[in-house]
Amino acid sequence: MIPAESRLENHVAVFAVVSEGQGEEPMYFNYVFRMCRRKFQTTVQIHIVNEELAYIGEKEHSSQPQERLRSLKIWLERYNPDYMSYNNDSAWLVCDRDDGGFSIKQLRSVVSDCEKNKIHFILSNPAFQLWLLFHFTDNINLPRLNKTKFSKGKLKEIEQMLRNYDPNYKHGKIDMTQYDYLLDSAIINSQVYPTSTDSLKRHVGTNFAELMEYIKTMFNFRSFSQIL
Repeated sequence: MIPAESRLENHVAVFAVVSEGQGEEPMYFNYVFRMCRRKFQTTVQIHIVNEELAYIGEKEHSSQPQERLRSLKIWLERYNPDYMSYNNDSAWLVCDRDDGGFSIKQLRSVVSDCEKNKIHFILSNPAFQLWLLFHFTDNINLPRLNKTKFSKGKLKEIEQMLRNYDPNYKHGKIDMTQYDYLLDSAIINSQVYPTSTDSLKRHVGTNFAELMEYIKTMFNFRSFSQIL
């Protein structure tokens, strides 16, 4: 086995992301990274771990946040064992705030585990589709959403609003040509609403912009308009 010191000296920075969703989020990431690579270069190795779950013996459809976090930790141990020692690496867990299957106690446990393992935690309340909606507007009819008690109901409302801007939107699929020119708008619009993990445990919002800002840093550009 190669000594740890030698591995660190020759290490290439790694970016790894795993999402709770197995459909829309990986589509989104793949498209954004293709756009970035057309205009900019990076030495960072990019891994969408959802696409590599079978290689580490994990099930694609075991999508609870706790299970996705476990999968990401297994991936890091196998493919990037020095992750905790190398500051230029980053790992990201992207989740929805599903109050039907993800209790506050479980959420706190996941957040704590991410902090211990230097894993960035991205949370959308109620779901990733809110981030998609922010590409078009910051007017998300918050009073109506707050009156809707459960995450599934809020998601239904958000998808209805989303279809006002993207009439062909279907849950599980994205036509990224409807969104790619609005990435900077999504970052701005999302910041009108809660972005801290503590707030997102109970309030509508998302901190997905943190991940998008990191991608800009990774490819060394200031605005997503530069990759169009």
